[in-house]
Amino acid sequence: DGVTTLTAELPGDGDVRSTVDAVTDAYPSVRLAAKRQVDRPVETDAGFRERLGDRLSERQTTVLRAAYHAGYFEWPRDTTAEELADSVGVSAPTLHNHLRNAEGKLLTAFFEDAPAGENGDR
Repeated sequence: DGVTTLTAELPGDGDVRSTVDAVTDAYPSVRLAAKRQVDRPVETDAGFRERLGDRLSERQTTVLRAAYHAGYFEWPRDTTAEELADSVGVSAPTLHNHLRNAEGKLLTAFFEDAPAGENGDR
C-alpha cells in the first residue's frame, strides 16, 4: 500500500534488461526509475589486509592468526579455546576478548568501510 525505491547493483557485465524484465514480470507495477554506471575503486586483498592490520592490535592479530591456523573457526573445531589460549599464553577469557574485538574490527572494515550502497540499507 505504499511506494518504495529499490536499488539494485549488478556486475559490469550484468544484463540490466533481463533483470528488469524478471522483476516487472513478477511485479507488473514496478518501473525502472534510473540506470547508472558507477566506477568503484577496486581494493586488493593486500590493501584490505594492510588497512585492517592498522586497526588490529598486535595481540589481536596474533590471537586471530593462531585461531585461524589452529582450525578454531572450523566446524567442528580443530582446537578448543582453552588449548588455543594456552598456545598463545593467555587465559581463555582473555583469548575470547581479543577474538571478539578483532572480529568486531573485521566486520566493521567489511561492512562500514564499503562504498555507499555496497552493503545494503543501514
